[in-house]
Amino acid sequence: MNNNDIIRRVRYILDLRDNQITKIFKHVETDVTEKQVNLWLKREEDEGYVELPDELLIDFLDALIIEKRGRKDGPSVRFKQTLDNNLILMKLKIAFHLKAEDALAIMELAEFKISKHEFSALFRKKDHKHYRVCKNQLLRKFMKGLQIKHRGMSHQAEDAPAASATVDAKAINEKAVEVKAVAAKPAYTKQVDAKPVEKKTLSRTPAADKPANKAQKSDQASKTSTQKSTDSKTKVENKTSEAKSSEKPKSAAASVWKIPSKKD
Repeated sequence: MNNNDIIRRVRYILDLRDNQITKIFKHVETDVTEKQVNLWLKREEDEGYVELPDELLIDFLDALIIEKRGRKDGPSVRFKQTLDNNLILMKLKIAFHLKAEDALAIMELAEFKISKHEFSALFRKKDHKHYRVCKNQLLRKFMKGLQIKHRGMSHQAEDAPAASATVDAKAINEKAVEVKAVAAKPAYTKQVDAKPVEKKTLSRTPAADKPANKAQKSDQASKTSTQKSTDSKTKVENKTSEAKSSEKPKSAAASVWKIPSKKD
């Protein structure tokens, strides 16, 4: 990580504008213009990129401590310091008012585990036997944890590799869910295919009604035969009645037309 990466990440974490950064520099009586800040915030491949000197980065971090925690009482004395990752980490820890436990929690947000003893060794003097050098990976994870804490997980623009890794993990999980859903579909289709069996059972019901239909037909046939017999009986009775009626007039005529006697 170079000096421009540090100021760029701090700007993103705190959501600072160029004019706000110039005001922060004034806490240590360092005058910079917005144009200078804009050139420092560019990336190396961008046109007009200007490298931020070590002295100005130290001024910015000292000014950031005053901006976040206020100025101490009494005269301010500044010593000449050599810039390295250990110094950057210490100044960021002071600026954000972090205790050891808070700093370790921030490292865990970036999925980086470190013991309290190892973390405290980063702030010892270089001639101490337990002194530990802060590497770029550790400083990058610490700043990523600050970014997650202040900007959330969705804002990963300043750490593109980590963002792509999280997106890929989400995509893998979504694909796994889709595969499980597809694998579960055949069991559901089998239940749906059970309906034709019901249709077969329904088709058998008319066959069961055939004996009833035959009984109905035999009843109808018996009814029609009885009806025919009754009709024939009525026809015979009618004929006999007609015959009797035809005979009566003959007897009547015989009685009316009598042969005259000789007396008459």
